[in-house]
Amino acid sequence: MGMNTLILTCVFSAESPGRKRGLEVHPRHFTTGTSHESATVPMILLDYEGSYEYSFGTYIEVMGRYLLVLIAHGSLFRRYQTLYLVDWVQGRLVCVSKSPTSLPTMTAPFLTSLL
Repeated sequence: MGMNTLILTCVFSAESPGRKRGLEVHPRHFTTGTSHESATVPMILLDYEGSYEYSFGTYIEVMGRYLLVLIAHGSLFRRYQTLYLVDWVQGRLVCVSKSPTSLPTMTAPFLTSLL
């Protein structure tokens, strides 16, 4: 029994009192479906900002004890992407990259370069 028997269960959780919305990642044992014995926490919560009125994509690459997770979503007028590096064994995560928080932040350098 080792890390090579990993399966991930991913669930979108809604915001409620005392609970943030996000993508819950549950590392599980492949044959039993129970929490993976190598994981020190049963669930890792990945936060994302913005709305997701339209397509919502989650892309996960497993690299040993690490997960590379891309959450891509948005609305008609705005697209969001958040990239995480997750140590599923220790339950630690690093937000590697996320979309700018406002449209003016994104377009201001472009508009000023035209002057």
